[in-house]
Amino acid sequence: MNTPINSISLIAPESAQRAQIAIMVTQRFPGIRILPHSAWPDTANMDGSLVIADLLFADLLETLLCECGNKGRLPPPVIVIAPQEQEERLASIIRSGSTSYVITDTNQRWLVILEALIDAIINRYAVLKQPEGIQTIPSRKLRNILAVDDDFMSRTVFRTILSKLGYQYVLVENGAEAVEAARRQTFGLILMDAQMPVMDGFTATREIRALALQPQPVIICVSAFSHADEHEHCISAGMDGWLNKPIDLKSLSALIAKHFQTGKETPAAQGIPEPGIPTAKEPSQTAAASASEGVCGDAELYDATPLKELWEMTADDDPDFVPSLVRNLLKDFPPVLARMRETAAAGDTQGCYAAAHMYESRTGNLGARRMQAICHLIQQKVKKGDCCGLVELTAELSRVYDSTRPLLLEAYPAASDNA
Repeated sequence: MNTPINSISLIAPESAQRAQIAIMVTQRFPGIRILPHSAWPDTANMDGSLVIADLLFADLLETLLCECGNKGRLPPPVIVIAPQEQEERLASIIRSGSTSYVITDTNQRWLVILEALIDAIINRYAVLKQPEGIQTIPSRKLRNILAVDDDFMSRTVFRTILSKLGYQYVLVENGAEAVEAARRQTFGLILMDAQMPVMDGFTATREIRALALQPQPVIICVSAFSHADEHEHCISAGMDGWLNKPIDLKSLSALIAKHFQTGKETPAAQGIPEPGIPTAKEPSQTAAASASEGVCGDAELYDATPLKELWEMTADDDPDFVPSLVRNLLKDFPPVLARMRETAAAGDTQGCYAAAHMYESRTGNLGARRMQAICHLIQQKVKKGDCCGLVELTAELSRVYDSTRPLLLEAYPAASDNA
């Protein structure tokens, strides 16, 4: 896409919701044309268009955006509107790289959020297209990547995957370091964690955009949990998209292919196999079924996929790499958990928040989904000033850890040394 937004392609059935969107766009953005999806069959018509799609038309959306990639065109920005119960389908679309922004129509403020997103996207593309001499994204080849994350395990995962993909990269620990790195060196892609000490990812993105770099880097927010308001925050800060943690080879490859001419083979063409551990046993269903449901019971207790992929990438050169990640968590987490329970009981919300933030990423990277969800919930409560229930949450986190620990050890017995 190489022109400012001048139209909205509305891919949605005739309904009251569609009428609300059309009225809002007409009143709030009088210079923007509304195109029905019947007027959008050709990828050549996508320049200058923002796509708003109902989840009912997900297959059409993915087909058309795939055609963009096949024809070497940059896909347009996309907003998907969906009912919240379709979370799994939404996650599939996001992982495919087809969309950057998702809102749910069950949110009472969905039309307000949609209006804010449209406004931010229109302004974003208008700003980016004004300076002369800035290269357009499709002509750019990706050379250097900057990965920004305050958690050492996340940086280790970035290092492993980016090395496997063959890219040059720089790793830094916070937003301030990211701004300084961007000032000194040209990066095509910046993978930016959202919440970090010293300077968060949103502030860092604004400061990097203020540097008026030529060419502008693609900046992607990388975070464990995404909500409509957070997507709005991303685009307002000047980010180009969202990538969910834990990062994996396929999702990162798809994101790079979406924004750059890589000149690289896909992971499948490189002979990178599907995730699978040849020597480690699958966690037993019995053990998983016997785990306590408790808080965040809808979150999977243990997802083997993230560590399986890391195992495939590292087992030949360093067979202890993945077991060491598990071993470190099992050794380091119990004393941290004890401090979390103490700080929660003492009313020290910031101490509890800091520990939960650190281990939200680490447990996610290991596939400990319910531990990750509880850590996220603790942070959300502290942010909202809701201190009630923190003692109970840390107690539940302890119970979930006790249920997750044997699953990790069953999958990676070598991690039991000194654990």
